[in-house]
Amino acid sequence: MGLKKYPSRLEILEYFDFRNGVFYWKKLTTNAVKIGDEAGIRNDKGYVIISFKNCSYRAHKLVWILEHNEPPPDVIDHINRCRWDNRPQNLRRASRSENAMNAGKRSHNSSGFKGVHKHNNKKWRAQIRFRNKRYCLGIYETAHEAHAAYLKAAKKIAGNFANGGKIGI
Repeated sequence: MGLKKYPSRLEILEYFDFRNGVFYWKKLTTNAVKIGDEAGIRNDKGYVIISFKNCSYRAHKLVWILEHNEPPPDVIDHINRCRWDNRPQNLRRASRSENAMNAGKRSHNSSGFKGVHKHNNKKWRAQIRFRNKRYCLGIYETAHEAHAAYLKAAKKIAGNFANGGKIGI
């Protein structure tokens, strides 16, 4: 798989106005768009996808190019976890592990808390995974106690990327 060729900052600015995290068309590309229309559509994962010059791009990658005048990194984290919020202050470079730490709890989570699962049907186990290592944080009487241990460990190993399972805006 080859590297994706991204447009330059000038090419992006030739086609779009960019205000407050949203792209607007300023050059007609098809009959389906009008100058001033919001560009892009939200895909099934919540990312805004913008197509022009026979290629599709995630909007946050184009924002990175505009803000930093360099090709986007492989992983860009949406700080507030809203994949459609492409304001520059909501985007940051991240490793895959850091990005995963900012994710919410899994949909199949039965404890209600990120990093916590039932242990022997009576107690609760807290664990965290970071940079391909799993850390067992202990066994606790309540899910709340286990989650507190998870939050403390997450803040220690992931810093500002730690997310206790909160939902974004």
